[in-house]
Amino acid sequence: MSKQSEVLTPWQSFFDKDYLGSHNFDDNEEKKLTIAGAGKRSVTMPGGKKEDRLVVEFVQVEGQEPVKPMVLNVTNSKAIQKVSGSRHVENWAGTKVTLYVDHAVKFAGKKVDGIRVRVEADTRPQKEQLHEKHTAWSGCVKAIAINNYKVSDIRKKYNVAASTGEKLVEAATAYNLAQ
Repeated sequence: MSKQSEVLTPWQSFFDKDYLGSHNFDDNEEKKLTIAGAGKRSVTMPGGKKEDRLVVEFVQVEGQEPVKPMVLNVTNSKAIQKVSGSRHVENWAGTKVTLYVDHAVKFAGKKVDGIRVRVEADTRPQKEQLHEKHTAWSGCVKAIAINNYKVSDIRKKYNVAASTGEKLVEAATAYNLAQ
């Protein structure tokens, strides 16, 4: 077997099996993924201490190797906010991100390998902000009223503030009462 065709295993893969890490990337690899959802999760930190952390889950693609969830830091959270167009984690589902390994991440005063979210210079939010005057408003109201959609389903396509979500549900209820 030639050196080029043999499978090599990074030593880090023996220690962290639950979350995505730089060791899950080949040299110069980028992973283009879609966020399935994000939220708080209890994570066991080095040393065994548990902490609540922001974790993002990715859409799994049939026929491809499963992608582990990723524990976010502030830098990557800000990048996802910029790419998604929303600071609300409930709106991140459906956002497409590109992950790569940065070999100069500072951690405890030292340079280490770390995962980063690529933000292009001309990045525009991927999803529009839904509001009552948006052209898709009535379609979203009907989707909730008729097709039993939930606000979380609408958030996969649009950024929806909490107050707007409440107005969507109220409008869908009114639509059903009027029928």
